[in-house]
Amino acid sequence: MYNGIGLVTPRGSGTNGFVQRNLSHIPNRPKREFKDFKDMAPPPAVKKKDKEIAIHDRKREIEIKCIELQDELEEKGEKEEVIEKKVDELRKKLTEELEASINKKEEENVEELKSLKEIENKKVMKALGINEEEFIEGASLNREYQELKKQERIIERQKREEEREERKRKEEKRRKREREERDRERERHHEKRDRHYDDRHHDDKRRRHHHNR
Repeated sequence: MYNGIGLVTPRGSGTNGFVQRNLSHIPNRPKREFKDFKDMAPPPAVKKKDKEIAIHDRKREIEIKCIELQDELEEKGEKEEVIEKKVDELRKKLTEELEASINKKEEENVEELKSLKEIENKKVMKALGINEEEFIEGASLNREYQELKKQERIIERQKREEEREERKRKEEKRRKREREERDRERERHHEKRDRHYDDRHHDDKRRRHHHNR
């Protein structure tokens, strides 16, 4: 017996009196409540139907319509030649509509792919630092164009070097003027100090002379 649980004595019970938990017990777990649809798992993605399967289904629909027309004409007692002609006309009409629809869909897909490709190319050009307005398709294989661009780059580089040298000369002139200005200011300061010293020396000399008299 442990903590008031179990047998007072294991004698006669066929056990050792050791208290164990029930491993076969399944606890009742509370059900999860969804407060919002966002908490729920998203629905499985719907797979798009394969193109060939979709076309095959459309052709089956055409044949079903042709069979329905054939049955309808047979019930009306039309001749076999007339029935065959009308069924062929319907089949031809529906087949042409199907082909036109497929071609239109393919054109839309091509335009969409072209648009996506243009967006991708613009991103790549922007990442590589290529100017979209100056870009010429196939220019990398044109030797004359590449030679012309090379000369332009050389001229541009020389121009930048000349501008850099010009800025350097202007900066040196500015620093030289500042040094000269500082030197002149220093000379004026020294001259002022010397004059002040001379004046004091002259006053002292005059006072001593007056005192001696």
